Amino acid sequence: MPTNFSFTATTDLHGVKACGQSIGAHIAAKLESFGSDERTLTDELCDMLCIWLKSHPRASPAIQIKLQKSTPNEESQNGADLRLVIQSPEGIKDCLFQAKVLDPQTGKLRCATATGFAKLEDQLSKARATCGDLAFLLVYVPSQHLDGSLYRYGTYEQHFCRKSKHGLPSALGATVIPASSLLTTGGTWKNPTDPVPHVNGKFVGGIAFWQVFLELLVCRRGTWDRQRSELLLSKDDRTLNFLQLVVRAKSEIPWGQLRGSSSELLGPEN
Repeated sequence: MPTNFSFTATTDLHGVKACGQSIGAHIAAKLESFGSDERTLTDELCDMLCIWLKSHPRASPAIQIKLQKSTPNEESQNGADLRLVIQSPEGIKDCLFQAKVLDPQTGKLRCATATGFAKLEDQLSKARATCGDLAFLLVYVPSQHLDGSLYRYGTYEQHFCRKSKHGLPSALGATVIPASSLLTTGGTWKNPTDPVPHVNGKFVGGIAFWQVFLELLVCRRGTWDRQRSELLLSKDDRTLNFLQLVVRAKSEIPWGQLRGSSSELLGPEN
């Protein structure tokens, strides 16, 4: 049966950051310990986001969030493993993520063959055709490349990880790269000889998942679709190969003011 559940939580921007950072560290540790695949890790990302946002204490200004997770079958059409939809009083943002794993044994992306990169190029191109600048590659990085930070929410797996000499933040266990930074306007690789450049877990153009998620919430990334006040979710229960996370959020202050209050977490806008 398809997974379909929802949580309602009251949190704040600090809670979003702490939860997102912890998710990256947890996924990195799980990948190193078990060599999990991208579907397992994406499922874990959605589960922990729901659970940890619910458990973070409220501060001010508060954000009320309802998170709904489901698994419709849409990957072949839009080229993604994860659909993240954020709905606020300002409108809707619809994002697609294609997930890949940096293998803890080889230190290479598991798709790092000519055939694998050709498939990834097609997947990212489809995702971008669907949602423009809100199409991303999501790379799971094992903790051996990271600094071992536990952040707010530690998990069992994190006590067994190796700390990296490179000192990359553990939040980069879930690294996000905008598809447009990898693809030309025509949908081909900008760097065909090295399509997704990285060294020891550090990806060119890579941003921690928590940062992208927070930027989406506070209007620093993407634009709100104001034509849709309600989100219609399509579902196909025949297979379970696509995760969908819907975030319905509202704030006790005007939504646009959250942008200014995020500077201490994200730094000044460029």
